[in-house]
Amino acid sequence: MFDLRPVAYVIGLLVGVLGVTMLVPMALDFLDGDPNWPLFLEAALITGLLGAGIALSTANIASRGLNIQQTFLLTTGVWVALPIFGALPFFFVLDGLSFTDAFFEAMSGLTTTGATVLTDLDSMSRGILLWRGMLQWFGGIGIIVVAMVFLPELRIGGMQIFRSEGFDTLGKILPRATQIAQQISVIYIALTALCAFVYLLCGVSGFDAVVHAMTTISTGGFSNYDASFGALEPAAEYAAVLFMILAALPFVRFIQLLGGSPKPLLQDSQVRVFMVILLAVVAVIFAWQIVQRPGAIEENLRQTMFNAVSLTTGTGYSSADYMTWGSFPIVTLFFVGLIGGCAGSTSCSVKVFRYQLLISSIKAQIRKIHAPHGLFAPRY
Repeated sequence: MFDLRPVAYVIGLLVGVLGVTMLVPMALDFLDGDPNWPLFLEAALITGLLGAGIALSTANIASRGLNIQQTFLLTTGVWVALPIFGALPFFFVLDGLSFTDAFFEAMSGLTTTGATVLTDLDSMSRGILLWRGMLQWFGGIGIIVVAMVFLPELRIGGMQIFRSEGFDTLGKILPRATQIAQQISVIYIALTALCAFVYLLCGVSGFDAVVHAMTTISTGGFSNYDASFGALEPAAEYAAVLFMILAALPFVRFIQLLGGSPKPLLQDSQVRVFMVILLAVVAVIFAWQIVQRPGAIEENLRQTMFNAVSLTTGTGYSSADYMTWGSFPIVTLFFVGLIGGCAGSTSCSVKVFRYQLLISSIKAQIRKIHAPHGLFAPRY
């Protein structure tokens, strides 16, 4: 008989942790004197207590561990349960917002999709804006890493979580999945902190720097303003381009780089193809922009780089209305958005390596047509 209790145990733990994190934006609203901070506390108590209750009621069965079927169910269950509870602050605090819209916002945040149903962001409380950024930051890689914390208790092979998420461990570069999770956590946090610091240097306020750093490294794209990056300093766009690219690279390559092995990153065909695609798209659209708007070289280059990288990596920021650039840039940006970044990154979409696999398979089939008795295996 299929036992749901080990799955419920982990989901309960994660829901409980999510409830605790709600205290951070609640504290910010309290310090700001926002009258809605008790509603944040209510959402935190409901989430934390219910999650803890589920975990405690199933803790006696957790020692049996998880099989592969339960692991895949766990992955799906996490992506359903956390948005439901993550929607509570939106539903409680924002007047007139239905639970459907609140759930949409939370799901968009945790999956780093970046679509939003909220308007008039400029006048919202800092607690709500911070919660939006936190949800995207958790969804980038955070949920996988947090789940890994509980794996030793569940006696489950850590690699099963990575496989169930489609996460490429590239030959188990470290002996234990928990070590991979720890290294990724450090890199994820360090990149976020560095990104926030660079935004500060670019003239962005402290609060905006922190929130936009979380949504940049998670390639989520939530902003504190309806105008997105158009409301920030132009210098911040260059910083965002750099960190969106870094976030779209395989995080396991960063682990190898910090371990003193830069060759895997430099020789990774997926990384090279991704960078070539970015350079080609930026160069082509920039040339188009120069023809259409001669004279505004720096502005054209900045807006082209920012919006092309944002759409290619699936981040979704915008700094200009690129729909007015003409049909050619619109079509080009539409198709690059279907490519995405590298496997094992926070970037979304199809990912570069899957296109590489497709091309390799097509080449093998073409060669087999020319030589029906030959053996041609796709290579990657």
